[in-house]
Amino acid sequence: MKKVFLIFGLTILLSTALIAVAITGDTVEDPVCGMEVEIEKAAAKIEGSKDTIYFCSEACKEKFLASPCDYLDQETLDKMGVTLTSGQKAPCSGESASKSLSAPAKEASSDRECGGCARASTTDEADAADQLGCDGNCGNTRVAAINEFHEIMHPMEAAIGSQDLPAIKTLYPQLALKKEAIMNADCPDGACSHRFDGARKNLSDKVDALVTACESEDYGAIKEAFFEMHDAYTALDHAAR
Repeated sequence: MKKVFLIFGLTILLSTALIAVAITGDTVEDPVCGMEVEIEKAAAKIEGSKDTIYFCSEACKEKFLASPCDYLDQETLDKMGVTLTSGQKAPCSGESASKSLSAPAKEASSDRECGGCARASTTDEADAADQLGCDGNCGNTRVAAINEFHEIMHPMEAAIGSQDLPAIKTLYPQLALKKEAIMNADCPDGACSHRFDGARKNLSDKVDALVTACESEDYGAIKEAFFEMHDAYTALDHAAR
């Protein structure tokens, strides 16, 4: 009888594990920011003949293409069968490339991305962001409204990357609503730095500018306004830790 119960218990555990895998999906690390990316939901990718590089955002993909040697070495690219096109920077070679997918560049730097969160563009915002560095942990503050804003921001970025104007029109009003929630949110004791109020006001202004750009349907203006807003969000996210 004990043996029967043991087998039954193991069956239940195995079934639970399989269901969990089916629900969560396979994940890989974004080589630019180190963020865990669910393959089926990756915002961007570069396909090779043997494997694929996945990114949490178009911003990280663009960063990779601008300087692939900072993130992957030539041996890794060859194993994946990745050949960059003539419109992209040449692959890595020699000793200049030292990164690989198994060891993504997680350290902070002056122009890196943070789990899809664009680098702050002003000195004050940069100082706020640099206090924690780019840890790939954006959207994980103790202020629920800030985290909920982040959840809308990523599909908005994907829509902008694919120039999907109908999706942009659907998403930007949601960002505006989430912005209002942030402006009315209380900050838990000890969770926010002295920069919080200023960073929150700056985000509000950038969201308003994005709304104006979206209503104009000028894609170039939308993209520029979005990344300025993204910078402001990064600073606020770090100020709310």
